[in-house]
Amino acid sequence: MKRLGLRTLAAVMSLALLAWVNSGCGGGGGGGGGSPTQPPPPVIPPSSVTFTADSQAVPGSVYLEQGQGSSGTVLVLEVQVMDVSDLYSARFDLEFPNSLLTFRKNATTEGDFLDGGGDFRTDLIVKNKPAGNLVIGFSRIGDVEGAEGSGTLFSLEFGTDKSGSGSLNLKRHDTFDPNGEVQSGVTWIGGSIDVHVQSN
Repeated sequence: MKRLGLRTLAAVMSLALLAWVNSGCGGGGGGGGGSPTQPPPPVIPPSSVTFTADSQAVPGSVYLEQGQGSSGTVLVLEVQVMDVSDLYSARFDLEFPNSLLTFRKNATTEGDFLDGGGDFRTDLIVKNKPAGNLVIGFSRIGDVEGAEGSGTLFSLEFGTDKSGSGSLNLKRHDTFDPNGEVQSGVTWIGGSIDVHVQSN
C-alpha cells in the first residue's frame, strides 16, 4: 500500500475537518450567536405615605399620629391627647403641605374621648381656610365637666397627590376647661410626612 504524500494527506484531513464542521458534530462548542441577555426591568416601589412625629408624646400633650386607615395613597391623621385633665374644648390650626396632600372633609371622624363613648354631645368644626391650613374647633356641648385621661379627639383624612416631603404644624392652639379658661402647660406636637406616589 502506497503512502500518501504529505500534501495529499493534508488535503484529505482538511476535507474531513470541513465535513465534520458542516455536519454539526462535536456539540457546536463556544455557544456563540445567541441574543444578548436583557437587564431586568427596574423595580418601581409602591405608593406610600409615612408620618413621623416631631417628638414623643408626653403627659399633658395634644399630638398627631398616623392612623390605622392609612394606605399607599391615603393618610389618616389622628389628633390625640395624653394624660389631660378637665378638657372641655380645643382650638388650633393645622398647617399641611397642600401640594402633596388633599384634605377630605367628608372623611373626618370624631373619636370617643370628648363624647365619653356617647355620654356627651360634641361639636367638631373643620374649615380649610386658606388652602393648606385647617382651622379646627372641637368641644363638648352644655354644662358638663371636662374629660380626663388619654384618647383620640378625632381623625382627619388626606389623599396623596405627588411625591415629596413636608411639615404638619399645629399653630394658634389652646385648650379650655368647662369654665372657658385657657389651660396652661399643654404641649402641642406636630410632625412631618414623606410621600411616594408610584409613577406608571
